[in-house]
Amino acid sequence: MTKFLEKPEIQFTILSEILQYILFACIESRFIDIDFLHKWTESLIIKSKKPQNWLLDLTICSDSESALNTLRKYLSLSNDILDNEYGEILIGFFYLCYKKNTISFDEFISEVIDVSDAYEIETFNFEELLNCTGLRPGFIILSTTTWELRRR
Repeated sequence: MTKFLEKPEIQFTILSEILQYILFACIESRFIDIDFLHKWTESLIIKSKKPQNWLLDLTICSDSESALNTLRKYLSLSNDILDNEYGEILIGFFYLCYKKNTISFDEFISEVIDVSDAYEIETFNFEELLNCTGLRPGFIILSTTTWELRRR
């Protein structure tokens, strides 16, 4: 198995899939916009001897939704699915958006609830999340299965 992973083309393929996965979360969370995506992909293409097709396809996407659809196509080709781990990555990017002040605390909490429900994240430590934001807002958890919150 290790010999298999030592081949540069296998390593690059694995890294490429991981990158697509993380990039999907960056775009879906609105952590990066389409202008940033275009600049980033173009810089990688310039540096690459043989750029991957998914990078080339991303350069012609007109908006975030088309970029997500492009990545979705390539992720499905590699049989990658967006699972609980993806949900946790997505929450992390929503947290970074909150820290950049591009979303409010209420929007952040709403996104966390939506993502937790969508990806069936049952072991998510919501109390730890509230602590890491540096805020101690008055929330009470009404339902641990849907993460429904109400202000005190």
